[in-house]
Amino acid sequence: MSDRSIAVTNIEKKLKQDLMENNKPEQIIERLWDSIKENKLHRLLMDSEIAERNISVEEYLEVLRRFAYVNGGFAFAFHVHQVAVNILSQLMNQQQKEALKDMLEQGKVFGLARSEAKMETRHHFKTTIQKEGSGFALFGRKDYCTLAGIADYYVVFSQSDILDPKPERVQVCLVDGNRPEVEVNKTCQLEALISSCTYSLIFHGYKLVSSELIGNPGDFQRIEDPDLLPLGICAINMGMADSILAKFIENIKVMEGFEKEESLQTLGKMDVRKRGAELLVDESIKIRPPHKEASLCLRRAKGAVDEYVNWTAEEVLRLLGSTGLMGSHHFIELRNDVRASSFMPPNYRKCLYDIGKGVMAKILK
Repeated sequence: MSDRSIAVTNIEKKLKQDLMENNKPEQIIERLWDSIKENKLHRLLMDSEIAERNISVEEYLEVLRRFAYVNGGFAFAFHVHQVAVNILSQLMNQQQKEALKDMLEQGKVFGLARSEAKMETRHHFKTTIQKEGSGFALFGRKDYCTLAGIADYYVVFSQSDILDPKPERVQVCLVDGNRPEVEVNKTCQLEALISSCTYSLIFHGYKLVSSELIGNPGDFQRIEDPDLLPLGICAINMGMADSILAKFIENIKVMEGFEKEESLQTLGKMDVRKRGAELLVDESIKIRPPHKEASLCLRRAKGAVDEYVNWTAEEVLRLLGSTGLMGSHHFIELRNDVRASSFMPPNYRKCLYDIGKGVMAKILK
């Protein structure tokens, strides 16, 4: 067993202990971060300039799936940090990279502030950078920010021209989460996301210094592995579904009569969905950007995984009730984590809609 595998196993054990002790999400993340840092698991995706990168995408996704089997919210938080730091490492200049390396050595936590409610397009952000005197200031709001209130720093995607928003005008910023101009809004009715500490961030004229401007406007378009965020969410959802399935099978073993027969039929349907989702995720791992079919493959995979894990959670809840999967896993929290994935890009309903629209367009030609 490799050192990394041993480290992951140790984190899994601590996660299970936290669940038994009913610790709050913030407590779980903060308590485990020292172990994450000590085992250098907080920079898995970094290149050789920041850390020794010797992990494949498949291995990384397996780590996420294992964490999610125990605690989906923690896996979301862990993944978002990895993606945030990976984005920074690709866009920073050499001086900024040295500072980032020092931050990681100190065990700093990074969040990703990208999503906005009712965003018209993937680049039409209402969060903007505005000129103020000789410098710049950040204004606006970001929603669905995992690690909000815990992260030391946030990677923020903003528009430099709100009147004419374009991808080439999106600026990436690094924001100090401890500054008073950064407000964490925990009253935003996102109950389904709280286990990964997901809330809204509001920037009240955050004054940016030059070192906090990461790259130039539009540079985010050259990020390698732009599919890592949704691929990781696929792995996390599969891990949560694995947990539901394992506990469901335990219940079936002690059932009798009609209830057992119906549950076995449901189990068969789960298996079909699971195998299909796994095949599509594997295809998406093989066909990645800049391959022209990468986006379609990823949308199919995300749609299939989200449909599988949502259907599984609701079906088990229907058959066993809210107490059916209690134990080492608090099922309602797990179900909420599952629902949280619908807020993560790309939304599975949109995935399926876009795929169907594309198919029909070809048929109608």
